[in-house]
Amino acid sequence: MKLHKILYASVIALAAGMGITSCDVNFDNPPVISPDLGGDGKWDAPLSVAGAYAYYNAYYSSAPDTEKYYWVTGFIVGCVNTTETVFVCNDQTAAFAAPFESKNNLLLAPTPDCTDYSRCISLQLPSGVVRNGLNLNENPSNLGREVTVRGYIDKYLGIPGMRSLTHFEWGPLGTDTGDVEVGKSDYTLLTGDIKSGRAYALVTDGTAAQTVTAAGDNGFLYTEAVTIAGNKFNASEKYGFMFTETSEGSGQYYMTDYKGMFLYQAPYGSGWSNRPSVSKNPQKDNTAYYWAPVKNGEGRWVISNVASGSILAYDTNYKSYGIYSSLSEQYKAPELYEMANDPAIQPDFTPGEPSDPGDVTEGTGDGTLESPYDAVRALAIIEAGSMSQNDVYIKGKISKIDEIDTGNFGNATYYISNDGTSNKQLEVFRGYYFNGDKFTSADAIKVGDEVIILGKLIKYNTTPEVAQGSKIISLNGKTEGGDTPNPPTPPAGDGDGTQEKPFTAANVIALNPTSTQEAAPGGAGVWVKGYIVGYMPSSPKTTLDNTVFGAPADLKTNIVLGPTADCKDYSQCIGIQLPSGAVRTALNLQDNPGNLGAEVLLYGDVMKYCSGPGLKNTSKYEMNGSGTGGDTPNPPSGEGTIYEGLVSNSNDWKFDNITLPEAATSIWSWREYNGSGYLNASGYISGTAYASEAIAYTTVDLSGKSDASVTFDHAAKFQTTLKQLCGMVVREAGASSWTSLSIPTWPEAGAWTFVSSGTVSLKAYAGKKIEIGFKYGSSASGADTWEIKNFIVKGL
Repeated sequence: MKLHKILYASVIALAAGMGITSCDVNFDNPPVISPDLGGDGKWDAPLSVAGAYAYYNAYYSSAPDTEKYYWVTGFIVGCVNTTETVFVCNDQTAAFAAPFESKNNLLLAPTPDCTDYSRCISLQLPSGVVRNGLNLNENPSNLGREVTVRGYIDKYLGIPGMRSLTHFEWGPLGTDTGDVEVGKSDYTLLTGDIKSGRAYALVTDGTAAQTVTAAGDNGFLYTEAVTIAGNKFNASEKYGFMFTETSEGSGQYYMTDYKGMFLYQAPYGSGWSNRPSVSKNPQKDNTAYYWAPVKNGEGRWVISNVASGSILAYDTNYKSYGIYSSLSEQYKAPELYEMANDPAIQPDFTPGEPSDPGDVTEGTGDGTLESPYDAVRALAIIEAGSMSQNDVYIKGKISKIDEIDTGNFGNATYYISNDGTSNKQLEVFRGYYFNGDKFTSADAIKVGDEVIILGKLIKYNTTPEVAQGSKIISLNGKTEGGDTPNPPTPPAGDGDGTQEKPFTAANVIALNPTSTQEAAPGGAGVWVKGYIVGYMPSSPKTTLDNTVFGAPADLKTNIVLGPTADCKDYSQCIGIQLPSGAVRTALNLQDNPGNLGAEVLLYGDVMKYCSGPGLKNTSKYEMNGSGTGGDTPNPPSGEGTIYEGLVSNSNDWKFDNITLPEAATSIWSWREYNGSGYLNASGYISGTAYASEAIAYTTVDLSGKSDASVTFDHAAKFQTTLKQLCGMVVREAGASSWTSLSIPTWPEAGAWTFVSSGTVSLKAYAGKKIEIGFKYGSSASGADTWEIKNFIVKGL
């Protein structure tokens, strides 16, 4: 009897007797489950919101089944605006009207007018197509729309919900994703030769490899533990990779997984990715899809990629598969275990033309300079797995800029789309300026610019992108770079951004901030002075050009600052973000309508905010002689660097593993990527989130100092428990307990973009010798990866 029928039968009588409807489901009191469960969770018979809750309560409240995916249908009614201290859904964080601050989650309800979070389930939006298409922050028109989503059922943000969404469809039905139902099979150690058409498991150190697919048809390879008895084990057919000889006697094979997906090595920049990838079909004459297995003297199989010559091997440090130039004690070749069952599915060996989008019909262009792909066509080609190994031309408008590095690397990571919005945007990862030259100015490109770029289309793990090393061919019709523009400077005047000489609104506007994540040049950690003239309302849009010059406000999260108390021209004003805490409490115009017209002094970072110039991360204020101001945050005269670390190594740092999973040897480690190093912490091992706790710290001597502060850069693409379980800590040398320090600025989720932490005061420890560093924590609900570099302590 199917699960939903069992649930239905078990609760129908009780529910009928109590008059329960689908809106009566209350997650705080879960014994009663609504009988309105919907279908069985398949794409053409999705669960209802009540059904998802029923499944959670009956089977997944203690632990999720991360391999069991369901389709669930409902209405988008809001999101959870989490804070640095509150990372659960409650009366304060559930937002059913703008502003929708989070891009990472949604609330799904049984009706479009529901405004009670206890009747909703939470949806985790992973980065990529799902987040870009669904989040309310960038897509406010999605509010009230019916949508059907696919993911696994689990508690999320403190209430029943869904994680790892892979697909969504507007309306009451999903779409057939081609999921393959698999069973279990016996596997036996291969002692003879590989037979074309048979399936084998790749086994190393008691783990077997399998593929995981994300949005679209691409994915990557990871491992899970299997129990081997003698030379056999019994496990899922998902571990079976079918080896099919490309031509009889060639010794070269296609390797396909249980879904018929082809294992291959993707191009990356001017070389090759060291991560194996999968695609739905091979490309014609593309030897990146060919593998040459040869058995070595130890009984292991050296599986080389024909295109690159590199070897598919298991990394014993990180418990995952990669593609490396040679084997070593760290990089081990796998054993092969033959699967007794026949392969679950016969793959489609019809090759696609490398430069032909095949049946892709979305978008325009053929990838030439005369007719470049638009962003929509480029994304469609990547999702179809029909990318070329050659460079192609892509055209679009810049919709977002993550980073412009004007230092050693001189590259930029940004996004392009057809219309300059976040709709169907394509990431350009670490591309270069005109003709491959390095960027020398942070203002060389800006949001809204139209570009034609030359580069390779790839899918790196789960992210469709233009590979590292692309170059701009045309910028707003200009085909030659010349000198890159100098960063803008504020207009003449006395303001320099200090507390004594603060910027005006005009200074901020002149800085022309284009990023919503990084401060404009000259705009990090500055004081700004002006008059509170209004706010940006929750509807119809929360943007600077929709400023309401009056009070009270209909929200608490922002105010608008003008040059005079009676200013009514938004183009002379700037938006001010009011983070939760003392600043929001004192300044917001909903609780304090009398603040309208008041002069105020604010401290924060100049960024693009609500579609205009603004101040974000606002952490200090002074108004009418009171506030959180005081000592200027700018470095005092005579301040010098006391300590600088995490630049090229972590040699003088110590790691204290308080709770270490059995699967790990360490939580903290020093890593390098493209010549740049950083301190890395993660409790996510071989596809599993583990509970862990570890501290990385160094010793800094503040003897003789009257004041000190610290800054660092950090990044974290995937964020679940990061801000709750991780943080900065300090103690006097020799002490046993740690004291937490507040980190002013956390990186935005969704990208590996390093941001400055902002200045953290160490004044309380001036004159003392201290141990200072970072505490990492994780749980089964979330084990994020945290990257940290450029740790600098200054003082006087």
